Amino acid sequence: MNKIAALVDVLRKGSSVADPAVWKNRSALAIAIATFLAALVQLAKVFGYELPPEVNEDALVSVAGVIAFVVSMFLAYGTSDKVGLPPKPEAEPFPPLDQPDVHGGPEAP
Repeated sequence: MNKIAALVDVLRKGSSVADPAVWKNRSALAIAIATFLAALVQLAKVFGYELPPEVNEDALVSVAGVIAFVVSMFLAYGTSDKVGLPPKPEAEPFPPLDQPDVHGGPEAP
């Protein structure tokens, strides 16, 4: 659960990963691989190769598109401190119990 919270914190505006250049290179590689796989399926079809019946062509292309989308969104938000999710709201601390009520209510005896 801490890894998910850390991932969401990286995507917030004002924070980014430690080495954005490395992450941008990895993201570009992942997008290139996903695009290549989708193109390879289409190219094989042009040359007369058929996928096995248990492999759905539409599913492969859809998965490649989802991978490219998720990686590009992380690339946009995770590697820049200028854009991202709204900052985490600051929690107001609770007032000490020994202070009198400041809202005009009856005071404790």
